[in-house]
Amino acid sequence: MIQGQSIVNPMNPESLPQSSSASQVPFQSRSTWRKKLLVVFGVIIACCGITAAATAWWVKRNVYASPLQPVTLSLSEQSAFDQKVQALSGARSEAPLDPEAVAKKEAEERRTIKITA
Repeated sequence: MIQGQSIVNPMNPESLPQSSSASQVPFQSRSTWRKKLLVVFGVIIACCGITAAATAWWVKRNVYASPLQPVTLSLSEQSAFDQKVQALSGARSEAPLDPEAVAKKEAEERRTIKITA
């Protein structure tokens, strides 16, 4: 045997070296059922909280939505809008009329039943 070394028997607590401070003792964490239960419970509570917040946001946005307000255009915006509407309306009336297409449309209108109240 080498000088300065002693035989340590793990079965005999008296042969284990004694530590002088408590900070040298390694901390062994054990996973218990309580810790697992707390983690699962925490995850469930977090999911419920996220769901409640998302539901409250959706209800506020869709169910209790503020009423729509009409848009007021400035003079320049109104004139630009009018020009666009005239361009779209004029495009329909300026389209060349095909006599066959007109006759077909009139025939369909005669066959269509219109019910009015």
